[in-house]
Amino acid sequence: SSSHRPPKRSSGSGAGPSSSTPQLDPFLVKYCSKQMARPTQSARTPDSITLSLDRKGDADDPRVKGKVTYELQYKKASDTAWSCVASATPNVTVFNLAPDTKYSFRSRAGYKGLDGAMQWGDPSVESAYATASATKGAAAAASAAAEAA
Repeated sequence: SSSHRPPKRSSGSGAGPSSSTPQLDPFLVKYCSKQMARPTQSARTPDSITLSLDRKGDADDPRVKGKVTYELQYKKASDTAWSCVASATPNVTVFNLAPDTKYSFRSRAGYKGLDGAMQWGDPSVESAYATASATKGAAAAASAAAEAA
């Protein structure tokens, strides 16, 4: 006997998927397949930049939230090789950057396909932002620390 096989279902013609076939939400596939909006800066320090990758707020949709991996690619504006940071949320902070330096950023969204492989959309148009100056940042940090004390 073959007890490890699911029971056969009668489906008339035998064509088409059965209702038990796993399927991806079309909204999720569309969300990840389209080119993302350009990353926008929401904060910066001398050694980090925080960017938002979801301008429209679609990342909060229950069909997307928790099912998408966001990838932020970044490089010094003068470099050719990209580094990347993956995140489960569309707000991403890149750390260990050089002070007062211009960086290029681009992002893309992906989801895990039925075969377990990541399916990525096209990268966004690039954005360029600079980290804060070390001297201004240090003064601001000292000022904030003095206010907190």
